[in-house]
Amino acid sequence: SSPYLLKLLKYQPLLIKPNLEELENLIEEKINSKEELIKIANKIIKDGCNNIIVSLGSKGSIFVNKDIVIESKAIKTEVIHTIGAGDAMVAGFIYEYQKSKDVKLAYYMASTIAILRITKDLYKTNEIIYLYTKLKKRGTEYANMLWYWKY
Repeated sequence: SSPYLLKLLKYQPLLIKPNLEELENLIEEKINSKEELIKIANKIIKDGCNNIIVSLGSKGSIFVNKDIVIESKAIKTEVIHTIGAGDAMVAGFIYEYQKSKDVKLAYYMASTIAILRITKDLYKTNEIIYLYTKLKKRGTEYANMLWYWKY
């Protein structure tokens, strides 16, 4: 993330996906709570970004757009490596959003691909379909996701 990113928000990007440290560097301040993180994400949305996913490492991620905030807590699993997890998350979001135009489904796919990326060196299509279907059908129960609806 760079300071130039804030200047590019006026072009209304579909998605930005910083991790917590990158977001803190971008705004040049420490984020001390989930509430602060959501407030900052909402400011970025107001400045032009359509959707933001902030990855929180072992704590999961938070998705924000103008209508909803979704917190996805990390699934307890053996982590093989984290290299490319953020890129995999972006790819999963864009892939599903291009197909469905549904940001919730896109976030499920993003989470699915990121989970598989950190837990396996290679993964098969049936593994993606299985985990994605679980996330989509059982939502909060399976992935321990908490939904916050904005008023």
